[in-house]
Amino acid sequence: MHFLATGRILRPEDTAAHMPEEVRVFDRLRAEGFIQAVFFLQPGPGVVNVVEAASREDAEAKLAQLPFVSLGLMEFELAEVTRH
Repeated sequence: MHFLATGRILRPEDTAAHMPEEVRVFDRLRAEGFIQAVFFLQPGPGVVNVVEAASREDAEAKLAQLPFVSLGLMEFELAEVTRH
């Protein structure tokens, strides 16, 4: 299953201290094939990721591994999408 994961930064002023760990976990999820594409929201701050997971629950669990999410600095809204 593919999802558009729209992430909004809730407290941008608190993200800098956690950025190295956020990038590390993000890179791991991308290498695993979970995160397939990344776009930055304009105007930001936020992202839209295309992710692939077995279920919505699996996608939510993987996104929750990101430090910004686990620390309450970011939240994602998921929308299931299909290829044409």
